Amino acid sequence: MDPAGECWYCVACQSRAEESVAQQLARKGDVAVFSAKMCINIGKGNGKRTALAPMFPGYLFVKMRLATSLIAVRYTPGIRDLVRFGSRIPVVPDEVIRELKEMASEPGGCMTQRLERGMVAAVEHGPFEGFTGTVLRLNSAADRVQLLIELLGQSRVLEVSQGDVREQA
Repeated sequence: MDPAGECWYCVACQSRAEESVAQQLARKGDVAVFSAKMCINIGKGNGKRTALAPMFPGYLFVKMRLATSLIAVRYTPGIRDLVRFGSRIPVVPDEVIRELKEMASEPGGCMTQRLERGMVAAVEHGPFEGFTGTVLRLNSAADRVQLLIELLGQSRVLEVSQGDVREQA
């Protein structure tokens, strides 16, 4: 906890309103805002490009004094509410925010997922969406990953774009 009584909290925003809300909160002056972003691949083949996207779509982190800033933050246009568990508003530890900021300051200014051999990963896009498997091989040059999946009771190797796969938590 900060000596000034400021802590990090997670705020739920309306869909695709993170940037607008972050700008409005930053103008308030007594609130610090952090939006974790990551690089994603869009398109295929020659039309493929990298774009910056929220790591946590629909959420922002705000550092504030809960007692003095809660009302102003809650009623900022585009904010649904602070993330709560019942009536409790959990504090996001400074270490978590620090790690996210360090990862975001990597070359290119955004976080990239770090798939590694042996990791469990899920396919999030394409015809194999929803399949989960173990990472067998990464081909960074071709932006491909091989997963060992179970299909019809048998183990199969599936090769997909790295941008279509996320680490399974």
